[in-house]
Formats: sequence, C-alpha cells, structure tokens
Amino acid sequence: MHFVRKCLAGSLRSGRSALANVSATVSTENSGNRTTERAQGTAIGTAMKAWQIGKYGGPQELRCNVDVGVPAIRNKSSLLVEVHAASVNPLDTIRTEGYGKKVIGAMRCFDRNCPPEFPMTLGRDFSGIVRATSGDIREFQPGDEVMGVIEPQRQGTHAEYVIASAHCVVKKPTNVSHVEAASIPYAGLTAWSSLCFFGGVREQSARGRRALILGASGGVGTFAIQLLKTWEMHVTTVVRDDAVPLVNELGADCAIDYLQPQWEESLRASGGFHVILNCTTNLSTTFAMDCLKVWENASYIHTTPPLLRNIDAHGWPIGVFNSATEFGFDAILGMCKGQWYRWGYILPSKKALEEIASLVSKEKICPVIDDVFTFEELPLAYDKVRNGHARGKTVIDFKEEQFDTKKQRTKARWAKLF
Repeated sequence: MHFVRKCLAGSLRSGRSALANVSATVSTENSGNRTTERAQGTAIGTAMKAWQIGKYGGPQELRCNVDVGVPAIRNKSSLLVEVHAASVNPLDTIRTEGYGKKVIGAMRCFDRNCPPEFPMTLGRDFSGIVRATSGDIREFQPGDEVMGVIEPQRQGTHAEYVIASAHCVVKKPTNVSHVEAASIPYAGLTAWSSLCFFGGVREQSARGRRALILGASGGVGTFAIQLLKTWEMHVTTVVRDDAVPLVNELGADCAIDYLQPQWEESLRASGGFHVILNCTTNLSTTFAMDCLKVWENASYIHTTPPLLRNIDAHGWPIGVFNSATEFGFDAILGMCKGQWYRWGYILPSKKALEEIASLVSKEKICPVIDDVFTFEELPLAYDKVRNGHARGKTVIDFKEEQFDTKKQRTKARWAKLF
C-alpha cells in the first residue's frame, strides 16, 4: 500500500543549526536513590522551547516559553527524547479549556514524578530521537529513533524535549519520516484499545465480519479502517461527501455520505453490524444500537464518553453517578438484545504499539496526514483541529523536515485522492 500523505502546511522556515556532538554521563536524584542516565551524541543544554498554558481558557492561552528547563529522568524506566514531530489531537484543544482536569489532577496526585499543574505542556504523542536513558534500560540507546505516547498527567510533547516511559515507546519504523510517525501512536492506540480491548475484536475471528465506523475520516477512524481491513473485515464508513475518496482509498467497502437524505434508513436496512466504532459525538446511541446485529455478541464502542466531562461539571460523586446511570441504561438495553455497549479509551500498551509499528513497517497501515505546521505555528494547528472535519492527523514539524508530497506519490494517485 502506498502512503497517504496530504501536507498543506504554510511556508517552512530554515532548519535549526546542528548541535555539537558530545558524550556525557549524568546523574539525577530520585527520592534519595541515584538514577544513572546515559546521554550521548548531542549537546542537550539546560533550557528548551515549549508551548504551554498558564491557566485554563482555551487555545488563546498558549504561550511559547523559551526558557523552560529540560526535564530530568527521575525513575528507572524513562527516556529523554528530543521531539522531531508531534501531533495535535482533539483532546489537546479541549484540555486547554479544562477538560478532564479533575480526573487527570487525581492521577497527578498519585504520580510522584509529576510536575505542578501549571504551566502545562500539552501533546500526547511524538516521534523523535532518544538523547538519554535511565541506567536500567537496555532496549533503547541514545540516538535511537522512536515514537510513542505520554501519560495524560505528565508534561506533554509540544516541547523540544520530553520524558517518556519505556513501556509507551517503540522504535520508529524506518520507512516513515518523523512527521508521519508522529501521526500514528495516539490515534492508533485509541483505535486498537477501543476495538480490541473494549470491543472484543480479535484478528483470529474478524475475517468476514461487518464493521461500521462513524466519523471515519479523522485520525482514529482512518487508522481503524486500515486495521480492520488488514484483518479482512467488511468495513462501512459514515463521512462527509468530500471524505468519501479518502476512506475508499484506505480500503472501506462502503462509504455513506451523512449529508444525503435517508442515510440512516439505509444503514438500518444494511443487515446489521458485528461492531460499531463511533468516533463522533453527533449521533444518537439508540440509532447506533439499532444498527447492531441482534443476539450475535455485537459491540458498540463510543470513543468520546461523558465520564470526564460529567466529573468536571458536577464533581466526583455526582459525576460518577450520572455517568454510571447513563452507561448502565444503555448497557441494559443492549443486553436485552444480546448486544454490548462500551466506552472506548486509549490504553497505553507496549504490545499494541509494537504490532502497530510492525503493520506500518509492512505498509499494511499508512499514516494519513491532513496538515503540517511548524513549531512556531502551533496555535494555528490547534485552531484547525478545534474546527473539526479532520481528514487524518494534524502534525507539528519541529525540525522542518516536511516531505515533498508530489514527488513521493504518483500523479494519478494524487488526482484520485485529492
């Protein structure tokens, strides 16, 4: 499969000057125990640039701070990564408004290595180069090219350096650039966790089964299409008319334009689905459950559940109660017809990341990139993602390594897609 690459970023600035080569050994304190770091190959320095918010209030609170301290390794399973590219996810934009602050704040309290809430660096996934590791890590060495995700309570990837847990990082496939690799981990793990862990989809039993993906043109949806087609499932998608060529190119067996009249009736009459992945909020749960097969162990997975928003709005007791009531009602209705109702969340998994990297290496799954922005243009990327209607992922290119799209794809394929 050729790679789907659509890069429409504005003019890119000249690259940064190369850093001097050095070799060093550093030590940091961790609750009285010394954690040895291995650092090699690049002069890291003590300060870095990072896009941060000092309070909740929306993307307008983003500020580029140029004297942020380079984070230190504080446990035995962490890496210091120089970020070459990072994506902007819808979660990043709504977190600037305070989404999830109570749940993530509680997670921060139980993680002794977490910094204070503010200033907060957002960003959940990345691609870059390992610059230092704790002494106990043997899987990665300084200089390795890697990609991965960051836990939500930690400082994020929209900075020149980030601390990542080794269990959330894998080697970057050699056949993709850092910009392409950065589009994969968060969306890929969200789709994988939702379908496999919460939805019960298994590669061994997936062949010939029917799947429906709602909101299939975004990062999670485009990954899910390719994953399910790799497992030989029949995939139907629901998208806007301008996204139909894209999902068809990714392998969707049927693409339905939700702007067309009576599209809901055509779905109900399609014979039902074994799994439905809902990547949008603009759909009735009752309608989605009506499209599932009855008494065939079919699953409906919603990737934007209300739990965190309810806790933000009402506090822990009432928020959890309201969420449990809503979930329980829909789950019971589904059980009465032999269906499963599930909420889907991202679950960091080394095994899943390794499988995703393998599929990308074999070109069975390709990055789908909607737009690329430079580090200085990051607020524009937030605005784009916030406006919705994504066609893949939006990526920040820290090192201005943007590829020449037209040279890497045939003219016919380019015309067919866009």
